[in-house]
Amino acid sequence: MRAGVAAATAWVGGTPLLAATVIAFDGLTPTLSGDGNITFRGDTAAYVSVNTVSGFGLAALPGGDPGVMFMPAFSSTQGFLFDTGLTVGNGGSGNEYINQYTMIFDIYWAENNPWYAFYNAEGLNNGVNDADFFRRGSDGAIGVGNGGYYGSAAIGEWNRVAFTVTNTDAATTTLSIYLNGNYLGDSVRVGGTDGRFSLYLSGEGNQTALFTDNDGETAPAYLSQFFFDARVYSPAEIAALGGPSAAAIPEPTGLLLLAGAGLLGRRLRRHSLRRAPRPALV
Repeated sequence: MRAGVAAATAWVGGTPLLAATVIAFDGLTPTLSGDGNITFRGDTAAYVSVNTVSGFGLAALPGGDPGVMFMPAFSSTQGFLFDTGLTVGNGGSGNEYINQYTMIFDIYWAENNPWYAFYNAEGLNNGVNDADFFRRGSDGAIGVGNGGYYGSAAIGEWNRVAFTVTNTDAATTTLSIYLNGNYLGDSVRVGGTDGRFSLYLSGEGNQTALFTDNDGETAPAYLSQFFFDARVYSPAEIAALGGPSAAAIPEPTGLLLLAGAGLLGRRLRRHSLRRAPRPALV
């Protein structure tokens, strides 16, 4: 349930507002703020470990020494399942999928590998579909599928990787890619509303898989936090969030103003509609 208007106008105990979801990987049970939820997939819990940044011997994370989680290279049946907690979509046919959203990862790689998968919108696809967003080991660029890669996410440093997904029609998807607050470029892909890059609503039984891929294109990494909001953030908003930090990722100022007006304090009404699984797309 979302916070009421009074709670939504200010920070409480250093945590962000509840219009978005923030997951801190600071313990074997990650700390959550917001509507979303996360669960271990398969036997994942047996393979992860938690320590402070300094305890792992990593480069310092600006602003503190929080607990972070080491994740090995997960198999196609491991990783995490992320449920947005949202029961009303945005865009598409009947608002039955989340078609516009922002994801942010504070992440550290200690070694280089050919590929690192961030997420797969078809969380329970039984190894059919490729993941949807990657780091490419040959140059550190981040992007989608077989094209549209930008920047260079460094090894041995904390990186804040962000991207937005905009599905505005039935044919195409625009993914805007950011690194440490800097806009890198857009990748325009086939998919569109209710397509490959759309996310399922809460309770649909096929949630978003994090840090795993259908055919093993993943790698070991340390995760500090993950941020999700069902809204496309502007380049200025992403820039305002800056680079990786020990502090919880806040919502941009513009969104806080909306929350103060009560527009984000309402509880989303629940839909019980279910749709057939989306087709695999290349």
